[in-house]
Amino acid sequence: MATAPDISKDKTTDPRGKDIHSIGDTIYLNRILDEKILIQEIKVHDVEPTDLLITDNYNEEKLLNKLKTYGDNVQLLFKCTLQIAIVGYGRKNYGNIKIGDKIVPVSQIFTQFNIHHNKGINANYLEDELSARRLLRLFRYQIRDYIKNYKRTSYLWNKYADKSNPDYYYICFPGGEHLVETKEEAYFFYETYGNLDLRLGTRFTERLTRVFMAKGIPGLIYPQQKSQIIIPGNT
Repeated sequence: MATAPDISKDKTTDPRGKDIHSIGDTIYLNRILDEKILIQEIKVHDVEPTDLLITDNYNEEKLLNKLKTYGDNVQLLFKCTLQIAIVGYGRKNYGNIKIGDKIVPVSQIFTQFNIHHNKGINANYLEDELSARRLLRLFRYQIRDYIKNYKRTSYLWNKYADKSNPDYYYICFPGGEHLVETKEEAYFFYETYGNLDLRLGTRFTERLTRVFMAKGIPGLIYPQQKSQIIIPGNT
């Protein structure tokens, strides 16, 4: 007849009243195990950062359909988006645009058309809700072409970019990171936004990593893997 195993050796009490646990031939004191024990007993392998998928409710098809409902006012929203992409924005100041003979605050237009703004960088929206940042992303190709055609560079290029490679000037604007396709372009954005973060105390480079991980750019070394981003030409 089978008998229950004797587990008396697996758990006893030491003279101080603390539990003694044993794993294999090793005996541990206390109910909470220390770092060395847990690292030793739980064997795991490295996980690539690109294997961790980001939950994103950005649905470009729904946003495009929402934008098209504005009809002729799409042009007005594009002008507002150009203003913040080229001239810049910050501290809840989105600047002004000219409509005929009038000077109109961009924030006034955004409020009129229910475009979210003046919210945190990590604010969450529904899939079909437009925000200032989503407009930058949605109009990214039109902004790129505008910069090319008019040779009007953005504040991001003028103030923070390394201009030794002029080929990147037309993608260098807020939202331009979504145009990135190569690791060289990605490193350029890391360096540019790194200069901005250093000067303003912001953390935009962390957001870049999320964007580039989602795009799966081949050969890119992420900050989580290296303490310092390797910029081509600086090694």
